[in-house]
Amino acid sequence: MKGKLVYSFLLLSLLSACSYRLPQPTVTPGAAKMVLEKGVTTQAEIFQAFGSPNFVTTTKDGGELWVYSNHARVNQAYSLGLLGLGGGLVGDALVGGCASGGYGSGTSYSRSINLMITFDKNDVVKDYTVSQLQY
Repeated sequence: MKGKLVYSFLLLSLLSACSYRLPQPTVTPGAAKMVLEKGVTTQAEIFQAFGSPNFVTTTKDGGELWVYSNHARVNQAYSLGLLGLGGGLVGDALVGGCASGGYGSGTSYSRSINLMITFDKNDVVKDYTVSQLQY
């Protein structure tokens, strides 16, 4: 009986401390900096790293412009649960008690990341820009 009570307390403690967060966008400023190198990185390498672009157009000099846009709504929830157990003998009677409490909070925000890559006629990165907005 005592083992089940301790196990239940530990399980309740672990579950009450859980939080959930939505997945992060695949294109990040850090990932762009690691993957992209002007004059070196090819379209095939970028496609392998980031997948299909959201927008493709031809530039005046015969190259291409690829745009990756990621928008995410991030929700974070935090909670803390407390449980106190007590008991003892009073005369011939076994008495016990339980007290519990909890606290919860959460935040949410939106994040937008845009990566624009310009390629030359040989499908090699000519230039790129990354912008990130969080609100």
